[in-house]
Amino acid sequence: MSSDFETGEEPGPPPAPSERGTTPVSAPSSATTVGPGSSPGRPSRPRPVRAVIISGLVGLVAGFVLAEALGGTDLPWRDAAAGVSERDARFVDLLEGIVASEGIMLTFNDDVAEELQEATDEAAALAAIADAAEVGAEGLRAARPALLEPVGDRMVDDVRDVYIPHLDSWIEYLAALAERPELLFLRDDQQPYLLRINSTAEAFADSLEALLATDPAPRVADLAEGILDDGFRSERDADI
Repeated sequence: MSSDFETGEEPGPPPAPSERGTTPVSAPSSATTVGPGSSPGRPSRPRPVRAVIISGLVGLVAGFVLAEALGGTDLPWRDAAAGVSERDARFVDLLEGIVASEGIMLTFNDDVAEELQEATDEAAALAAIADAAEVGAEGLRAARPALLEPVGDRMVDDVRDVYIPHLDSWIEYLAALAERPELLFLRDDQQPYLLRINSTAEAFADSLEALLATDPAPRVADLAEGILDDGFRSERDADI
């Protein structure tokens, strides 16, 4: 997912707790959440920070365990007779992993905004940012290994190789916020992280657009479109 600051305008920091009023926090936005009742590529409503992030990570780990358990099972979309190529099946695996990691980013963003709106003092706000950032960074680190394994198909591996730097840019950003939560309110100090998030997001979006140009299987196209719409396309592009 890209940052909100991708319109060409110079980004500004979100308001400090003492300056909040009714202004919403403007932190990097995210793509999707994955949880009960939601489908990949579609956002869920924000819930309290700890409950959402922890439940999201539990769901993510459970998803990977289930995938391992079903590794030798003939799933419908893996069946060559169903007209789905091995490449498309591998793309589904990759894109579902990306949806899960993007969900962790969105959870951080939405719930930190909610926490800041409800914080009674600056110390509580900074503690909430640090806690959420630490949990988010650990969740992304846990998700990363599943996305690293080459599958031997150049197109699939190329998309994965473009996404990993974007994932790493978010891990770096959240790790920095866990150490220095006040970074969220410091324009100059935060800028390098946001610039890297946006530049890697643009490269990844280009790779998904190239994938869609190959007319992949419907499931692959749905996942790619959902990822793009929820985290990488501007509102103007989405309206075209």
